[in-house]
Amino acid sequence: AVRHNSGPVHRLHRRTVHQIRTLVRTHLYIGSNMGHLSEIVVFPIKSCKGISTQAATLTNAGLRWDREWMVVKATADEEGRHKFVTIRQESKLALVVPSLPASALSAPLGSEPEAGAAMTVTAPGQAKPLQVALARPQKAALKSVEIWDWKGTGHDEGEEAAAFFTAYLGFPARLVRYLGSASAGEAPDVVRPTDTAYAPGHEVRFADAFPILVASEGALADVNARLAEAGYTPIPPAPALPLTMSRFRPNLVIGGTGAWEEDKWAQLKVSVQGGSGGQVELLAVKPCDRCKVPTVDPATAEKSGGEPYDVLTTFRKGSQLGFSVKQWTHAVFFGQNLVVTPDSVGKTLRVGDAVEFASPAKQW
Repeated sequence: AVRHNSGPVHRLHRRTVHQIRTLVRTHLYIGSNMGHLSEIVVFPIKSCKGISTQAATLTNAGLRWDREWMVVKATADEEGRHKFVTIRQESKLALVVPSLPASALSAPLGSEPEAGAAMTVTAPGQAKPLQVALARPQKAALKSVEIWDWKGTGHDEGEEAAAFFTAYLGFPARLVRYLGSASAGEAPDVVRPTDTAYAPGHEVRFADAFPILVASEGALADVNARLAEAGYTPIPPAPALPLTMSRFRPNLVIGGTGAWEEDKWAQLKVSVQGGSGGQVELLAVKPCDRCKVPTVDPATAEKSGGEPYDVLTTFRKGSQLGFSVKQWTHAVFFGQNLVVTPDSVGKTLRVGDAVEFASPAKQW
């Protein structure tokens, strides 16, 4: 529950409000076509905790290892498919912590993981961590899966992984791995394409719809400022201010720009530090419409009432942003969906990389 302009229950300290107001004013008036990568986050397992990393290698389907795995129901539907499970139904997935060897996150594309390298997965109440090999199996254990409107085939990670997630979630569950274009010979339906209406010819693993989500520090600062100005008073389990970016689960966070500058971006050109250097080009293909996932507190897995979704409905609906797409009228938007250009595949992004934004964005 949330109260606006109410009594002193859990009232924000005045200094906190002042700090948030100062932060958003800083972001609102920058108005530059330049910024920098302030954070890179890889989410190895869909809906589980992300890994904030200093560097990540780009593939044709986004950041390497991002949404490479997802949890599915162990019981198949009438078509024999295992449906995906997310934080929307099981908020406690937010407390599952995958970790990867640092060397794996920025390893050159095409390089094999070190012998024995594994993803380690921990979760509250699970005494023994789960180890999942990073090396792809020589022969996949094929499993028919379904995520949104895609029906395809993934690799089943076996009984130990199934037991781990079954015990944690309290119902029969399994862990599956994306096979994709690298394993096209395994089965005919292992490649999941992006929506051809927005990004024809691209591939996405188990992210909701597109390979990369980008958001700006300025946008988050504005959301926090609006909540503070409205006299937002959190009543547990509602979140305290400032809300963190982890609620929105972006892969890339941009600093040094004005609030909502991302609405104007058509392309991001990243000047790559180190390695072979050069430039990465990422295309903005669709504004990101948001569900209620940001109302889940990533620190506690509590569904914390309506915020920040409710405040976004006051100024970030499609109708308020001037979008003409009918089905976007009542949707709320935060962030931009990106795809990787072919020449950028294999390059490595690093925190601190300078980013230049090409405008204008497509008129929706």
